[in-house]
Amino acid sequence: MQDYTAKALLPACSLNEMILRQLWVCFGQAGTFTWCAEIGTGGDRLGKDNDRPSQTIQDWQQMITLLEQLAYIDYIVLTVEVPDSGTIAIVFCNYPPAGGSYVITGKLEKWVHEKAEAIQHVFTARQDEQTTRVYSKWVFGAIQTLLPLSIAFIVVIAAAVLLIPAEFRRSDFIWWITAGTVVLTLRLAYSISDQLILYIVKKFPYVRWQ
Repeated sequence: MQDYTAKALLPACSLNEMILRQLWVCFGQAGTFTWCAEIGTGGDRLGKDNDRPSQTIQDWQQMITLLEQLAYIDYIVLTVEVPDSGTIAIVFCNYPPAGGSYVITGKLEKWVHEKAEAIQHVFTARQDEQTTRVYSKWVFGAIQTLLPLSIAFIVVIAAAVLLIPAEFRRSDFIWWITAGTVVLTLRLAYSISDQLILYIVKKFPYVRWQ
């Protein structure tokens, strides 16, 4: 028998216990489904750690307590299984590429679409439009790449003009100078990019607990 699937992106949002209770209502009546939450606890804002500390939780109060205690959420992966109906997976990630999404798979097309609409409604009602725009492809791409490269290029070229005598810039050393400025530009851009990303993910986390 064919399984039906629905998947979509979720907006940036603020979570609290009330919102999670509304989400649980979408899943079904108590006792009719099982769930498991994996929550990243390492504070990896740049997403460079290969081994990220996390906790796997299947107790409601334990989950709420952990979310209240965390100053920063690396990620949340919530999986739900509804026997004889289907499965639901909801993911939020705060480190690059930050975002949120859900995937629903079920035996009945009607069940899948009903769950998708209900889940989308819960998160849309709590969406943070400004943060969602910050993490859009074009805006975050400019913050991560275009802006750092532009700043680094200006700084390195200005430093080269001020520090390297004109006779060297007009000599055969120009090729070595060019190669050096390219390397310095890329290294400086990389450092600037990291600092900008740290600022953005700290000030505008894609998902936060309030």
